Amino acid sequence: MSLALPPAEVAAAVGRQCAALAEVARGLGVAVVSAKPHGALYHDAARDPRLADAVLGAIVDALGPVAVVTMPGALADAARARGLVVEREGFADRALLPDGSLVPRG
Repeated sequence: MSLALPPAEVAAAVGRQCAALAEVARGLGVAVVSAKPHGALYHDAARDPRLADAVLGAIVDALGPVAVVTMPGALADAARARGLVVEREGFADRALLPDGSLVPRG
C-alpha cells in the first residue's frame, strides 16, 4: 500500500534505514554493493521521477554509489542519470506489462 508522503520525508526514512544497514555492514566487515527499495515504495519510485530521485539521493548519501536493483521506469532512469549501475530484477512467477512493470496480482 502506497503512503502519501512527500519525497523528502520518504528520503529521510530511506536514509535512516540505509545508514543503519551501513553501520551493521561495517561492523561485520562487509560491503553493501546494491540497494533495492521494497514493496509499494519500489513501485512508486519506478513511476514517480521526484520520488525516485529522493530515494536514490538517500541511498547514495548513506551507502555510496551502489548498484540499484529495479525494473524499468523512473528509478532505473534516475539511477543511470547518476551514473549508477542498474541491475534488472526478474520475476519468474509474475507477468509483465508492456512498459516492464508487473501485472498487478489482483
